[in-house]
Amino acid sequence: MRKVKEEVECQLQWFIDNVGSVPTHIDGHQHVHVLPQVCAILCKVMKKFGICWTRVPVEINLEECVWIKEPVKNFNKFVMADAENSKSTFSNYGIRFSSHFIGFSTMGKDMTISRLEQAIKNVFTKDSEEVCELMVHPGYKSIIGCGGCGEGPDLFACSDGREHELETLKSPTLQEYLKSNNIRVCSFQELNLVSHP
Repeated sequence: MRKVKEEVECQLQWFIDNVGSVPTHIDGHQHVHVLPQVCAILCKVMKKFGICWTRVPVEINLEECVWIKEPVKNFNKFVMADAENSKSTFSNYGIRFSSHFIGFSTMGKDMTISRLEQAIKNVFTKDSEEVCELMVHPGYKSIIGCGGCGEGPDLFACSDGREHELETLKSPTLQEYLKSNNIRVCSFQELNLVSHP
């Protein structure tokens, strides 16, 4: 765990040196940041660097999402169990997270306007002012052997799922749905400004 702490601090220092500020929030590839031991270390480092937002990936009604393959759904359940347990640790350190999360049910080719609308309806009540994080991966296909995390881009990064998400998120139909339901898209930077005026 000492090595994990050193790695987190090194990555944060690299970010500060190259971007000129601390990140607006921290999460981990494949949600590794909610693993109990990693979470405990991460909280201390985030507190030290003054970073106050993270992701807690717990998506409601995931059992109803019949389009998600069982191995993926099982992985998501393990992640959500760790994420649920991480809430108290993050809270004890004053680290905030959104009230809701959407992303497991709408990843890659599974993202459709109707599924996004349903997921949003699942979390927001009328005139709600809660925050919901929508995890997305828009972009273009990675090239095998170039970039990626660890040993290069994974199969998802090399698929056209990212391009599908990009086109879905740019859809005028989705934009109109958000507007007509008074849902405002914002960044973690904006949430930081609300937290610390």
